[in-house]
Amino acid sequence: DTTKTSMSSQPDATAAARDSAKSLQERLHLLLTKLSETTNILKNWKEAGADDSSIHVETTTRLIGSLQQVVLAIKMVEEKVVRGDEKSEGDKKLIKALREWQVPFDLLDLMDYGGGLNPDVFARGLLKEALRQLNGLKRRKLALKLLGNAIQKGIQVKEAKRRLAAVEAEAAAAEGRQEKKRKRDCGSSGVEEPPMKR
Repeated sequence: DTTKTSMSSQPDATAAARDSAKSLQERLHLLLTKLSETTNILKNWKEAGADDSSIHVETTTRLIGSLQQVVLAIKMVEEKVVRGDEKSEGDKKLIKALREWQVPFDLLDLMDYGGGLNPDVFARGLLKEALRQLNGLKRRKLALKLLGNAIQKGIQVKEAKRRLAAVEAEAAAAEGRQEKKRKRDCGSSGVEEPPMKR
């Protein structure tokens, strides 16, 4: 009996070791496959007659079994993510990439449930996306501020040049008027005076 027990337990241990050695990517692929199978059951739900409910019973039984497989696949993925001692380098990179992945807003909208409440993972993704966009707005605000300062400085420099040119033109005009007046005064007195030095 002991020999039979040890022999029967050996395949179970081998299967458990083989399942444990599956990479995270394989487990995620299995989960997606089970989800796809469950979706197909829902899509292909057959209509039954008024007096025949056996089709619904059969389809419901298949759906429950498929959902149980989905739950099992989720547990396998969760076990691989939570356990730190059995992660390979590939698993660690994949987990890091999944955690850093930016969740788009349209996907968050699709995942809303229960009166608009998001699951925890999507709520964290929403917060991360909001902070990322806020940082982008801050950078754009700073860029616009620098651009505004540069434009204002350019306007001030242009205005200063215009005022300087106006002052120089006024000074030249005043000097011309003074020169004409001096010439008229010299002509009326009959005395020639040298032009005024600038």
